[in-house]
Amino acid sequence: MEHQSPLTPKGIYLKQPIDGSWHTWPWKQVAQEVRQLAGLLQALGLQEHSHIAMISKNCAHWIICDLAITMAGQVSIPLYPNQQPDYMQEVLQRSESVLLFVGKLDNWDEMKTGVPRHIKCISFPFCNNDACVSWSEFNDVHASITDNIELPATDLCSIEYTSGSGSAPKGVILTFETFAFAAQNAIQRLGGQYTERFCGT
Repeated sequence: MEHQSPLTPKGIYLKQPIDGSWHTWPWKQVAQEVRQLAGLLQALGLQEHSHIAMISKNCAHWIICDLAITMAGQVSIPLYPNQQPDYMQEVLQRSESVLLFVGKLDNWDEMKTGVPRHIKCISFPFCNNDACVSWSEFNDVHASITDNIELPATDLCSIEYTSGSGSAPKGVILTFETFAFAAQNAIQRLGGQYTERFCGT
């Protein structure tokens, strides 16, 4: 994002169908939204490397939120979008998450019963999730991050939990170095240009 945004600010980075219409996010807009959300997360006064969870079907704001969590110096905790309340409760407690971002889900009314009371829930745009602060209300106050942040490659970036279908969910610790290794090797093996598209399902 930091590399591509200045080069192709109007180029489309993210594209998503919403209510029968395609919505697009150019590189420059994504960078602005990420910096704004990262600034807000920093303004909350959370401890460094606090754990922030996300649960949603695939969507543009999942990417925006994940990037903002990283830029703010926090750790992302992605959750499966089709889990039961007991899984939600166990993973949120095990991960010591302090916030939960919630997107489009099929059974949020049931899943929300597994969210510990001390965890604040924030709803992604285009979603009206009950028991959540709206995205506009949460994201309309604080200034954006202006300076680039350099984080050590060995720093913790994300903890990804197993589905829990066979036993208790187990967290896989992933550093920035881990993601960089995977990305660099994928580029070497698969090739491709920045203009090519990857479709999530």
